[in-house]
Amino acid sequence: GSFRPGVMTTVFDLGGVLSNLDNRIVVVGTAAMSQSGASDVGKWAIAMTRSEAVARALKTAGFDQEITSFGQGGFPTDVSAALGTVDIYVMPERPSS
Repeated sequence: GSFRPGVMTTVFDLGGVLSNLDNRIVVVGTAAMSQSGASDVGKWAIAMTRSEAVARALKTAGFDQEITSFGQGGFPTDVSAALGTVDIYVMPERPSS
């Protein structure tokens, strides 16, 4: 996947910050509720593709811990569901070794 201009700089900076933590990192992608022509399975695939692309970008930026990737559907009442998102969660526990 490709990112809009300037996004890789932000991801690179974020990868550096996250590298200072011992916490497990989880990346969750969502697809737009109205993704044109996409079935529910297609939306899940889009969500996973987004999540995995951000996880790969963090690895490219030098983040060397395991990253867990998830995809989830948007909720009709979620304002961001109109576009789809990628969220990065810093979990309270350490990654499994």
